[in-house]
Amino acid sequence: TKEDIEQNIKLVRDNIALLRGQFDEEALKKELKELKIISSNPEIWNDSNAKNIFKKITFIENKLKNLNEISLELSDISELIKITSEKNDASLISQLLLDSKKLLKKS
Repeated sequence: TKEDIEQNIKLVRDNIALLRGQFDEEALKKELKELKIISSNPEIWNDSNAKNIFKKITFIENKLKNLNEISLELSDISELIKITSEKNDASLISQLLLDSKKLLKKS
């Protein structure tokens, strides 16, 4: 039902807020930029810490990417639920419920 979708949307929003509260997104972006500068040095492989630098880059990129994807999907579902409310399309509501459940698990 629409109420279930809206409840899932609320839970996903709460989860996103919790995730963002656990780390400073801007600080992560800054750290990522700095690590990429370090990793672009041709002498990086002479550094015994090179492997850890690349692991950290991958970790930060994935963390930021996942958060952005969840936020984008949440926005899409929120917009679609507004549209379906107007049209009362049962099949679309059913699909949005499934999508919102998947997104809740992802968050």
